[in-house]
Amino acid sequence: METGDGKLSHSGWVMEQFIEGRPATPADFQTLAPSIKAFHKAALGSPQRPGFASAQDLITGSTGGDIDLAVMPPDIVRQCRNAWRLLPPEPATLIHADLNAGNLLISTDGAPILLDWDEARVDSTGFDLRALGYKSDPVMKAAALAFEIAICWCIEPERAHSLCRDLPNAIQAAQNMNITRPG
Repeated sequence: METGDGKLSHSGWVMEQFIEGRPATPADFQTLAPSIKAFHKAALGSPQRPGFASAQDLITGSTGGDIDLAVMPPDIVRQCRNAWRLLPPEPATLIHADLNAGNLLISTDGAPILLDWDEARVDSTGFDLRALGYKSDPVMKAAALAFEIAICWCIEPERAHSLCRDLPNAIQAAQNMNITRPG
């Protein structure tokens, strides 16, 4: 909604129209997968948000959104980039990037309503699909863990450091998956 002076935000605040709905539960996620996949398909070709970067972009780039790889230790950056290199090639599309029960409402007609688009970017759909129950893919698990570490490095350093302990094993599991994946 526009402010009184016609702007879309004021002092960093954005007000949206009230939508009737109920909070989503983790059980809703399985039924939401077709809607989220349709959203991803419809958003193909969307431009990247200004100042943001995909995991593929960060293989060679160093900043995007809340990420600044230049402030991270080189060995952690190398591990993150190794995880992102394992992502399968697919056309990048607009993703929410923070799907969880707190960021989803179910409207009265059953349609999903996505809230909190702070981390949205053009990237691999796997980042969203992991939240919908596709968590068993070791490649996506490693890539998502690397992205979480990179995002948290400056804003939640203790969390980032604790997540780093799991990254080498996640990358190894992803590499093993790629070795055994049929051609």
